[in-house]
Amino acid sequence: MLSPNHFMNSRHFAAGLTLLLSSVQTLSAQETNPLAGATEKNTAHKLAFPNPVFRLIGIENTLKKQGVKIDWSAHYDKLAATKLDASALKGDKGRLGFAVGVRLADGAIALLAKEKSKIAAAARDAEEFAGLLGIPKQQITSGKSLLKAIEDNDWGAIFEEMGWIQQEIVSQIDNKDKDLSMTALVACGAWLQGIRYATSIVSDNMAAEDLSNSLRGPAVIEGILAELRKAPKDIQALKAVKDSVAVLEELKPLVSIKRDEKIPHDKLKLIHDLATQATQSVLN
Repeated sequence: MLSPNHFMNSRHFAAGLTLLLSSVQTLSAQETNPLAGATEKNTAHKLAFPNPVFRLIGIENTLKKQGVKIDWSAHYDKLAATKLDASALKGDKGRLGFAVGVRLADGAIALLAKEKSKIAAAARDAEEFAGLLGIPKQQITSGKSLLKAIEDNDWGAIFEEMGWIQQEIVSQIDNKDKDLSMTALVACGAWLQGIRYATSIVSDNMAAEDLSNSLRGPAVIEGILAELRKAPKDIQALKAVKDSVAVLEELKPLVSIKRDEKIPHDKLKLIHDLATQATQSVLN
């Protein structure tokens, strides 16, 4: 099985890292895919978009030095939202937006697990939920390219196309002349699901090394909260938004730690439980 380090020499993987693995992503007024030669014109995004992969690869590499190998597939099986019912979510844009983020985060874990069927399933769900939010299927063009890359067993291209799927959804999910509230909901779903994976992995491997400091990240919470709090009243009234704001406000002080500070085990468990409860409350 190929490791992430193998792909560092691949130009496809380098592009995929730019799109998918950064912990903070933004969209500029005009995004250009240097590999495909296509140009997408998008209104500027200023909201930081969280993605768990970069941080989790850091955790993986540190634990590897201690002789610990993370079973990404097992963590996916334990935490991924694989049983979401699109028909039950239909018509509730708050839950749909949140679900898009959750499944994008699941897709990131499936990438680390190198599980092609799980990658495809997460991408299909994210596309379907985005479609129910009004994004035309033909506007998410990377879905077919992803399936082709999976068929070809081209892992560099798989990373890249998953990154483009995220960009395509986030660039079109909001009426960006008014607000970024739906983008914030997607980001919230992605961040909470990512923190569930991270706390699970850190807790399971605390005996090898205490990596609780890797959960530090109040800036992302502040950015999401800022957008949700200034959202139109009809958006603020959605249960998904109310639940998201409430849990982010609880989590912010727990992850607001100094660069060299650790999170005690009881608070680590609390972070995981709060993220899990909120995710289940929104989606179920």
